[in-house]
Amino acid sequence: MKEVIQHPNSILRETSKPVKKIDDKVREIGMELINHLNDSNCVGLSAVQLGSPIRMFAARRGTEDVVIVNPKVIKMNEQTFNVLEGCASINHGKKPYLVTRRKSVKVIGTNLDGEKVVYKAWGLFGHIIQHENDHLNGILILDHGKEV
Repeated sequence: MKEVIQHPNSILRETSKPVKKIDDKVREIGMELINHLNDSNCVGLSAVQLGSPIRMFAARRGTEDVVIVNPKVIKMNEQTFNVLEGCASINHGKKPYLVTRRKSVKVIGTNLDGEKVVYKAWGLFGHIIQHENDHLNGILILDHGKEV
């Protein structure tokens, strides 16, 4: 299994490229993301964190893990809340940051079968989506969070 890339590696600051075609390589990366979630205490992980700067991440949604390819946040609640987050790419997730997140988001994308998916997310799932989507844009929690 690939190691999670650590800050300050410059790949974490890249804007990830859209996935043009869901092929075996993309599905393999997706399965590796899910394997990392199952083998660690992570609840979300982006492809860029494993060295593939493509627009894809895995997130824990209740008891299932989902992979979203080419996610696009299309709606964000105006209300916010503060949450403690860690990041697998910053000190292996052992350094908590206080981050402000939106109460809910709506995201569209595709799954690994190429089917359109739409999630309205709040609570933990909603903040995972926001965190992982930030990774796809080269944004880390240390950019807008406060270490605690």
